[in-house]
Amino acid sequence: KEYDNYVYDTYLTVPESEKANIDRFIELFESAEGDYAGKVTDSFVYTYGMCEYLRTHYEYSLTADNTSAGNNTMLGNFLFETKQGHCALYASAMTLALREKGIPARYITGFTTGELDYNSDSGMYEKTINADSLHAWVEVYDNDFGWIPFDPTGFGGNNGSSGNAQQTT
Repeated sequence: KEYDNYVYDTYLTVPESEKANIDRFIELFESAEGDYAGKVTDSFVYTYGMCEYLRTHYEYSLTADNTSAGNNTMLGNFLFETKQGHCALYASAMTLALREKGIPARYITGFTTGELDYNSDSGMYEKTINADSLHAWVEVYDNDFGWIPFDPTGFGGNNGSSGNAQQTT
């Protein structure tokens, strides 16, 4: 119970500088045609829906220019102008939007598992993890299960190796 209180006190804040962007994004997400996010009452169904919305309405890119020019922030430019960006922007948008909806969420960075390669000299499989394995994702808190990971980036990071994902470089 004490940890639950800590989570709700810590992981529901949204910076004032992003509040207008996040509110606008939530409005877009909840009003998307064929999507009933605005009517969903279960927080995990809502979270999954937002994760899928980001995966299908935005394009992964390491070169999109989302610099904080003009009247908007980098996150605002990602959400409303370019609709392209790297995993940190996907994870930031989802984390802040969920917090704004009262769902405890945290932004996580780390490494993906890398590539599995067979080493014929040793007869063993080895993983290679390098800078291309850097990644950001979201964890959402549940009182019964703890922190649950969600990856809104789509194909899971910088390597672009799963599915038919297109990486713009």
